[in-house]
Amino acid sequence: MANLEHDELKLIELLPLGNQQPRPAKYLAIMLDTTTRHVRLLVNHLITDHHLPIGASQHEPTGYYWITSEQERLRAMAPLSSQINKMNQRLTALSDSPLISKHEAINGDEPIKQTTLNI
Repeated sequence: MANLEHDELKLIELLPLGNQQPRPAKYLAIMLDTTTRHVRLLVNHLITDHHLPIGASQHEPTGYYWITSEQERLRAMAPLSSQINKMNQRLTALSDSPLISKHEAINGDEPIKQTTLNI
C-alpha cells in the first residue's frame, strides 16, 4: 500500500471498527482541524485510491466507520448503488429532454425545433 499522509493516518485512527457507532464528519473535522468537505474528500481518496474499507452510514447514527464484515460492506454499498441509479435516471431525462425556453416551459407551449435556445 502506498504511504499515507498524516491526516489520512489520523482519520483512519479515528474511525470506529464496525457500523454500530460511526463518527460524524463534523466530529472528524474537529479532530483533524479541518472542514467536513475535506473529511469527505479524504474518505473518498482513501476508498478510491487506497482501496480501504471505509463505510458511511446515512441513517442515524450517521458517520464513517471501518468496515469489518461483508454485511457491513453490502450496507455501505447499497446507498451508492441507489444514488447511481437516480443519477442515471436524471442523465437519461436530461439527454432525452427537448431544448425549450423558460417561456415555453412556463406557458406549456410546444417546443420550437432548434439546436440552440433563444434565451
